[in-house]
Amino acid sequence: MISWLATFLSVAGAVYVARHRNRGNAIWLLANLLWVAIFLQAGELAPVVLFAFYEATAAYGFWNWRKAGVEL
Repeated sequence: MISWLATFLSVAGAVYVARHRNRGNAIWLLANLLWVAIFLQAGELAPVVLFAFYEATAAYGFWNWRKAGVEL
């Protein structure tokens, strides 16, 4: 069930980022944390590293877009 929530949030984040809305990065921050938790619980370390990287890029995007005044 939680994987469906993470999937929905990942897609919603992509839609908002494609529309140049910073809330997409904020949504991705939550979605990526969920994915990290899901894969940690499953003992899958490679996807944990991947989604940790995605988390870092979402945080970087959120910070840069906020600094540039992109609408949430």
